[in-house]
Amino acid sequence: MKGVQVDVVGDPGSTFSRRPLDYSGRSIGPLRLGRAMVLNIVGGSSIAMALAILWPPAIVTIIFLEEHLRASKTQIGLNLTLVILATVASLPGAWVFSRIQRRRKPWVALTTLARMFMFGPALVALLAGREEWQPALIWVFMLCLFLVNAGSVFTSPGWWAWMADLIPNSMWGTFFGRRYRWMLVGQSVVMVTAGRLLDMVSGPEAARMLFFGIFTAAAILAVTDPLLFAVVPEPVRPHPPRQTLRDIAGLYLEPLRDRPFRAMLAAAGTYSFFWNMPLVFLVLFLRGENADGIHIGGRASVGLLSLVTVVFAGSTALAANSWGRLADRIGHRIVYILGCFGYFTHLSFFFINEHNYAWIALLNAAVYGVIFSGQPVAIQNLAMAMAPRERREFYISMFQATNALAAAMGPVFAGWLADRYRIMLGMALPSGQPACYIHLILGIAFVGMLLVVPLMVRIPDPKGIEVRPWFGRLLSGDLWRMAWNIGVLGTASSVPRRVRALRRITARDGNLMLPEIVGALHDSDPAIRRESLLALGRLGTPEALELLLWYLHEPDAALRAHSVEAIGLPGLPESSSLLKQALHDPDSRVRRAAVEALGRFGDAETTAELRSLLADERDGEVLSSAAIVLSRLKEFSAVHQMLELALFSDNLTVRSQMLVALADLLGEEGDFHKLWRQDRHWRGSGFMPLAHKLRRQARVLARRDLAGIRRSLPDRRRLLAEVDSEVERLLEEVQEENWPTAIDTLCRLAFSFLILRYRYQGDEKHALEFLSAVSPSEAERYWLVTFLRHTCDPGKLPEAPWDGLTLLGIYTLVHGQSPG
Repeated sequence: MKGVQVDVVGDPGSTFSRRPLDYSGRSIGPLRLGRAMVLNIVGGSSIAMALAILWPPAIVTIIFLEEHLRASKTQIGLNLTLVILATVASLPGAWVFSRIQRRRKPWVALTTLARMFMFGPALVALLAGREEWQPALIWVFMLCLFLVNAGSVFTSPGWWAWMADLIPNSMWGTFFGRRYRWMLVGQSVVMVTAGRLLDMVSGPEAARMLFFGIFTAAAILAVTDPLLFAVVPEPVRPHPPRQTLRDIAGLYLEPLRDRPFRAMLAAAGTYSFFWNMPLVFLVLFLRGENADGIHIGGRASVGLLSLVTVVFAGSTALAANSWGRLADRIGHRIVYILGCFGYFTHLSFFFINEHNYAWIALLNAAVYGVIFSGQPVAIQNLAMAMAPRERREFYISMFQATNALAAAMGPVFAGWLADRYRIMLGMALPSGQPACYIHLILGIAFVGMLLVVPLMVRIPDPKGIEVRPWFGRLLSGDLWRMAWNIGVLGTASSVPRRVRALRRITARDGNLMLPEIVGALHDSDPAIRRESLLALGRLGTPEALELLLWYLHEPDAALRAHSVEAIGLPGLPESSSLLKQALHDPDSRVRRAAVEALGRFGDAETTAELRSLLADERDGEVLSSAAIVLSRLKEFSAVHQMLELALFSDNLTVRSQMLVALADLLGEEGDFHKLWRQDRHWRGSGFMPLAHKLRRQARVLARRDLAGIRRSLPDRRRLLAEVDSEVERLLEEVQEENWPTAIDTLCRLAFSFLILRYRYQGDEKHALEFLSAVSPSEAERYWLVTFLRHTCDPGKLPEAPWDGLTLLGIYTLVHGQSPG
């Protein structure tokens, strides 16, 4: 066509930077693509609603065949087999549509014509009252559905290639997941309505008329689907080249010669065979029947069967979007394999009887629906992704044909088993009923599902992700956490929900969550930006850390501070240099974040940086953070600097925080702040419990042997009396707030405990040297008490917190004297 350039059709996986054109020369931009996707969803929902009523696995169809046409189980299985075999029509359809440049008009015309045959079963329902015609009507019914599927599948390669050209492949998982969800919603609505109506009618004539109305409505919905696509744009594609018969044969054989695609065909065919075996018979088992005078199965009404299907569809719809988003990240192959394990929820059918069938069937439908919902979208997207764009029709048709041939054998084989092994009286089940055909069929299907997994594992995955870790995450529930996070962050959820989702991101997620985190980094809410940066830090991957490095140079100091906080989360050694640079940032928030992040390393170089910060820093919050980190690291060499800040700092908060940090460093219980606050409210109350502990420690030390030598009783009494006297004097001086004298008393107590513990006999001036050789940690505590005595001058340092300093002295003495 004049003015249309074929070469503008870029890779469908590209974004809208190069927009394809339709045959009128119009660009297919985001708005037109969005409208086309909506029409796609509406059309898909229409055909899904039709097939929920009038299709071999549909409850309404199964009940109509068995109860109104008297069809056997073999015939019911054969109905599904014939419809599946009709999928072979996709093979000639692939060649036809590969030769057509403009696919839309022939696809709409041929698909509409095929769907018109759905009016045939409606006429069969009108004539079902004539019993002599019923054997022929069964075949007419099955032939109509066969023709519907044959015509629809004949045109399907053209539709798949059309949609693959129209919709960017980066959106396949998300779009088809959303489309599948709406299809399931439509199915649920019509199934509930049809089931309710069938339970309400009475009499065979009224039932036949109702079946006629239901099947007619299904046929109208089926015809509506292709008509909607008449206004969906079609991207221009090149004229198909001329081909010989040899070329055509090569195109059909190419998918079979493609080793990875052939492996995928084998896995998908095996799965379809076993998955379709029990499909139509699960409904009959829940419905229940009598075999040899024994009731087997449940007693489900049509309404309950519809409700089970609706629960399955509802849970599938709820999870389809999440599976679609996951498939875009972890690969369609992984999603497909995980869905195979979900089939084992059907073990619940071994426990079903006429009393518990309702809740077990509903529970199984809900659980299986959630796990299964990713499979249909995953396998179709996997096939499209593995097919070359130029020959996609032939690959898709071969996939549909081989899959159908394998699947078609399942129902007819299962129907033969059901008629031959209707009940097995010698095998009792946990349900209390004897084993029957459904348990035999399910047992074979379970073995088949286990065979599918190794076949599917052999298929190369461009994502390069192993299966076993994801199976473990499925069992542990970690997979659902990740899916929930993707769903919340990918939609316009509230701020609290997005914050919770970001906080749930862990290092196990790797780079799979990077797109959501990057999107959240540009959010207007500061809480979301902060949590996004922290999430990057928890990931700890090179890509995440590279993103964080960019934010270290942000003009916004708050963002820089959050970046520093995030960089320190993984505790990677290479992050240490970045954090040390951040200690010199002009903004105190960044420096404080760097201090707290460095605290996670704890090496000698880090502690040296923090000690130098105590000397140079002027911001109170940064100093307090540094002191807390050093106390947590048990850096005793910082005691002198911290004590000087507690005495001489101009900042009241810094003085208080230094005392608390010193107490945490030299103590063990972390209750110093509580005791200090309590003592300021009522003077002496914070000292009393510590004084009680000192007395108790003195008695323990006095009774302890040293080098096998026990003190004499008079000596012990004398020493304990001196300790008790000094403790009483200390409490009195605290009550009077006579801090210099109280600290003197505290020093004498420290020396008394030195004598009690080590039987020290030297001078007091050599006590610190002795302790440094025996116990350096106790030496630090003893030095603190003696240093306080030498500096205690409230006249020169009136602003110093002398009550807290005195409390700190007895606090460190208590924790430094506990007998080991």
